[in-house]
Amino acid sequence: MENADKKRIIEAVLFISSKELSLEEIGKIIEVKNPEKAKKIVEELIKEYQNFNNSIEIVENNNKYVMRVKNQYIENIKEFSQDMEISKGALRVLSYVHMNKGEVLKSYVAKRLGSWIYPYVQELIDNGFLAAKKAGRTKKLITTEKFRKYFPNEKIESDLPTFR
Repeated sequence: MENADKKRIIEAVLFISSKELSLEEIGKIIEVKNPEKAKKIVEELIKEYQNFNNSIEIVENNNKYVMRVKNQYIENIKEFSQDMEISKGALRVLSYVHMNKGEVLKSYVAKRLGSWIYPYVQELIDNGFLAAKKAGRTKKLITTEKFRKYFPNEKIESDLPTFR
């Protein structure tokens, strides 16, 4: 498979993916085992998009890649974007973190709500609503900018159940 074909495959998978993709995931898709070689191909594709005069960009965030609408066009199109579905369990966890000033230890959430929270915490991290930072033997869960944009305070206060 030629690099041009690999770039088109990467472009297609980034277009349809609902999550950021790591170099390892991209490498598997284009059958490239060396992450540095996959990164080189992704960077070529990023440069192509930077040279286009359009509203789409490919960005890297913590060694993961995503295709998105450029920030300057978000306001114009946000009413047409699809609503992201968040499971009920993830909403419960997100509500609990929010009610604890947007920062709480994952072990504390598990102790208060139960061990069922772990897959939902991962769902929220994968979808960019929570960040997790190492805090001793556990992690501190922190709401992100995406959370604040998706749930304006007045909306989350009325839509999400409260847990204390």
